[in-house]
Formats: sequence, C-alpha cells, structure tokens
Amino acid sequence: MVNYIITTPSAVKLNITSKSGEINIENMSAGGSVSTFSGEIEIESCAGDFQTETKSGDILISTLNGECRGRSFSGDIEFEDINGDIQIQNRSGDIVLNKTNGDINSSSMSGDINIGTANGIIKIETKSGDITIKETNSAIAIIKTVSGDQAIMINPAIEAEIRCVSVSGDIELTVPEEITAEISLSTVSGDIKDEFDMDQEKHIAGKSAFGKVGDSEFSGKIVIETVSGDISLETG
Repeated sequence: MVNYIITTPSAVKLNITSKSGEINIENMSAGGSVSTFSGEIEIESCAGDFQTETKSGDILISTLNGECRGRSFSGDIEFEDINGDIQIQNRSGDIVLNKTNGDINSSSMSGDINIGTANGIIKIETKSGDITIKETNSAIAIIKTVSGDQAIMINPAIEAEIRCVSVSGDIELTVPEEITAEISLSTVSGDIKDEFDMDQEKHIAGKSAFGKVGDSEFSGKIVIETVSGDISLETG
C-alpha cells in the first residue's frame, strides 16, 4: 500500500475520490467533496461545506464551520462540534452527533442514532434501531422509528412542535416542568405514564391522554404515538 501526504493552500476546494484507503483532511477552509469505496473519511478543524460518501467505512467530522452531508452504506457516522446544517443517510451503522448548531436531517435503515447537545430543527428517522437525544433546544423535533425505542430529553423553544412516532418501541420524553404545551399521547398496545397526571381514556383502539399544561400565553405542541410500546412523559 502506498500512502500519500498532500499539502495545499487552505482555500482550495477539494474533490477527492479513493477506491480503497483512509482519507484524512485537516485545516482546509473551502469545503469540497470526499468519497471512498472502502475506507474511513476523517475531517478535522475545517470550514466550508463538505459532502462525504463511503460504501464501506466510517465518516468522522469534528470542528467544522459549514454544512456537512454524510452518506454511508456500511459504517458509522460521527459528527462533533458542527456549526452548520447536517444531512445524513446511512444504510447500516450507527449515527452519533454532538455539539451541533444547525438543523439536523438524518435517516438510517439499520442502526442507532445518538444525539448529544444540539440546537436547531431535528428530523430523524430509523427503520431498525434506537434513538437517544440527551439535550436539545429545538423549535421543531420530529422523531420516527419503525422498530426501536426512543429516549429523548428536550428543552423546547417557545411554541415548539415535538412529534415522536414509533410502530414497535417504547418512547420516553423528558421536558422541563414549567413547559406550556398542548399534549396528545396515544398507544394501541402499551401503557401511558405522564408526570402531568392528565386524564387517560381507554378505547377499542388502545389508550390515549390529552391535555394542556402550563399557563404561558405561548403554547407548544407535543404529540407521542406508538402502535406497540409504552409511553413515558417525564419532567426534569
């Protein structure tokens, strides 16, 4: 195997393609396109918009001022300290995002999605895998799973819209105790637990709970729906 080390002016826009091998990029300021068939892509301390793709390998991006897109057929994707919008498509592998400041649009066929600290609109979906969000301030958060659990802690913006949907999986949502929102919870086969003690109804299609909490004139909206799974709405 032959390794290449290439030094260019930082303002050069990149267009890199590799059949097999790792690609490491540091201290570039104009973004670009990076793709490899089999190998890892690592981008660190850069600026500009980056588009990355690998058939078999991980994508790691840290400390970026700019938008970033990641696409992988088989591999993990990890973005950290990103100041810009994020778009991710992953067939098989985990997605890890932390310290992001921008909108997130992420989808995965098979793999877990983990988000640490995030600011911006969040739209994420996975067919088979769990979704965990530890801390986010978001005006809009739409989270969908087909087969997988959701554990989400969110500090929503005023008049925020939060929607969590799962076909088969439990949903646990933690919100501030002082939140003002219209809330709708429903499950076909599962239990509902909420710390706001809203009235619950049992019917042929399952269980549901509705209500409004808080007394601010600005009201958000929370909708949680699952077919087969429990719902837990907590404060913290």
